Amino acid sequence: MQATPPARAGIASALLNASREVAGLLGITVIGAILRTRRADALRAGADPVHAFVDGYHLGLLVTILLLAAGVAVSYVTLRPRAAAPTATRESAAVGELTIVDELAGELMVADEVAP
Repeated sequence: MQATPPARAGIASALLNASREVAGLLGITVIGAILRTRRADALRAGADPVHAFVDGYHLGLLVTILLLAAGVAVSYVTLRPRAAAPTATRESAAVGELTIVDELAGELMVADEVAP
């Protein structure tokens, strides 16, 4: 969000929140489908309902762990810190703003000295 221009911050925030909600819903749906399918397979194989549910639950958790690991790897690769050049640009912009403030303060002091 820091890299987003202020004029587009609302749109970026809405897209971020919508994608987070959709991803959460999709994750619950996919893991639930895996659990239910594995449970049904275990029931057909003759397992009792409790063990069939636990079997499906274990597979669902395993898939969740694998997806989480893949997400960590992707975020590590794509969200690495950028080079030091943008920081220098921000620092030079801050120095430029301070220079403008100093110039305005100097003009105000001169105006106060000239005023009767």
